[in-house]
Amino acid sequence: MSRPRPTWRVSLAVANSGPHSRTNVSGSLKDRGLDWTWKGRRNPRRPEVGPISFSSEVKSELSGLIPARPSCQFAELTGVFYSTRGRLIRTGNGNAAYFSLLRNSVARKVVRLSRSLAQVEAKYHAERHAKRTAFFIEVPLPESMEPAFTTSAARALPEKSCDRKNFFRGFFLGCGSVNAPSTRYHLELVAPTLGWATVLLYLLHEAQVRAGVVERAGQHVVYVKDAEGIARCLQLMGGNRAVMEFENVRVVRDVRAQVNR
Repeated sequence: MSRPRPTWRVSLAVANSGPHSRTNVSGSLKDRGLDWTWKGRRNPRRPEVGPISFSSEVKSELSGLIPARPSCQFAELTGVFYSTRGRLIRTGNGNAAYFSLLRNSVARKVVRLSRSLAQVEAKYHAERHAKRTAFFIEVPLPESMEPAFTTSAARALPEKSCDRKNFFRGFFLGCGSVNAPSTRYHLELVAPTLGWATVLLYLLHEAQVRAGVVERAGQHVVYVKDAEGIARCLQLMGGNRAVMEFENVRVVRDVRAQVNR
């Protein structure tokens, strides 16, 4: 008698309990909503799950931070919007901000920010492609909020320093990445336009971070390549755990370099 073929059942967590909720797909196991249940034999081997990158860990930490002040929340939401080339779309009840995201944690944060700011329930759905899942979010906008989503790069930068920090965090969540500290030091943000690259350079120079910009495949990439600057960026965005991990690995690297000399 042949044994039944073992199969994995994956139950997907729902990130929003509102009337427009959709099923969200996440890349980890228990903490991100995936429950693996085995059917067939006992003590099976779990499917292989690739290691989580340092950049993903940083973004997961930053996605869990919700600013207390409404202006900071609004700054971060607009940062995500512009960094991901969001656009306004016409709906039956007015205009809505349309986000196209590639990370579940960032999508959940957009929903939480919109709910906290405007008390609106965002409509969203996930689409699985060959190697990744895309998340599409539609946030209804009150008329008072619409101008902030149609502003040019030169005028979109908030005036208050705390708002600028949250704006930068939103931008990093949308288009940024950072290498693991055990490899070469590198943090970058792929700016939507040259104007936004200039704004990001201004923000980093204001925070006393040495940064540059380079054109790569027709896109303008703002980068930071020194360890002190990267640690300062992580601190600026509120990534305390990321700063500690980065500094610990950095100390070990420096000690090894001195010993090898």
